[in-house]
Amino acid sequence: MASLVLTDSSQPTSDRGSGPSVHPSEIRTSISSSSAVELNTTSALANYATEAVIRTSPSFGERPFVPLGSGHLMCTFSEEIEMAPSYKLRYFNSRGRAEHIRFIFAYAEVEYEDERISREKWPEIKKGLPFGVLPVLEVDGKVVGQSVAIARYLAKEFGLAGKDAWESLQCDMLVDTLSDLRQVLSAFRSEPDPVKKEEKKHILIKETIPYYLKKFENVLNENNGFFVGGAVSNEVTWTDLVFAVSLEGFEAIFGKEALDSYPTLKSFKERIFNLPNIRAWIQKRPVTEH
Repeated sequence: MASLVLTDSSQPTSDRGSGPSVHPSEIRTSISSSSAVELNTTSALANYATEAVIRTSPSFGERPFVPLGSGHLMCTFSEEIEMAPSYKLRYFNSRGRAEHIRFIFAYAEVEYEDERISREKWPEIKKGLPFGVLPVLEVDGKVVGQSVAIARYLAKEFGLAGKDAWESLQCDMLVDTLSDLRQVLSAFRSEPDPVKKEEKKHILIKETIPYYLKKFENVLNENNGFFVGGAVSNEVTWTDLVFAVSLEGFEAIFGKEALDSYPTLKSFKERIFNLPNIRAWIQKRPVTEH
């Protein structure tokens, strides 16, 4: 709470309390411990006070002053206390497309409800979702979908989107590039024809995966082991968390030895997984197949 009290020294001392005398044309006012000015004339003081109230608490509108008597004006205002948002993440009982969101919550130490929907209940729940897909995030009851959009939003809310607009752009670029690779992997995994699936696997292992993973290793090497900003700040961004989760999924598909040829990525993933908040989440999260 902040308060602004304007007092004319023409009032009797007994009415003003025991404070020191103040000349009516030199009134000192303070909005915060670091802001104090001397104002001359009543009109200048009134203008300052009005602007201060409007800047600090616009909800007060046109009622900034309460007259208490001749030569004595008082303005009191308080800043509204913002309640922390209520978060609910809705997804199936798997890591899948929601685990990087859970990592963001865990790393930021933000409480949320992790609702895991059973396959039996899914057909009915699907009818009430914006686009009939999971995951969705509820923020104070408002629903939004798309896993990357959710992660990006939370990263901005929790200070994990880079230190400036340029780093934020780099985060987006890298996550979108990773999404390109994930789409190729998804097409491979969902291929029903065994012959075509084997062909896609051969192209993935020999061409697509090496191309992307070598590029990603170069980014890590240029940024002191982080994907964004590591050369300067050594701070984790949401991009690091998204990549760590994706690398876990990569190992689940191709085996634990799949990253042996990419030591920088492998050590990066292990380092992120050993961050205290992330390690704590991994230890308590439900054990699922994927």
